[in-house]
Amino acid sequence: MKLRTFEGESVQGELTREYPVSRDGLPVLLVNDEPFKPEEAEFFLESATQEELELLREGGYELPKWEA
Repeated sequence: MKLRTFEGESVQGELTREYPVSRDGLPVLLVNDEPFKPEEAEFFLESATQEELELLREGGYELPKWEA
């Protein structure tokens, strides 16, 4: 999925359940191989698949949409 930092930098994000900080099998957001908990994920959502959107919701992530 494509994300943007608050400074507007484009970054690639992915969701995984295979990470040590994953609680109870919930998806964890990785950006540049760094995990972010929902309360730490300060990114805008530029594009994502339907499956990625569902995993974001399941993991408790509420990322605002990027509006250029």
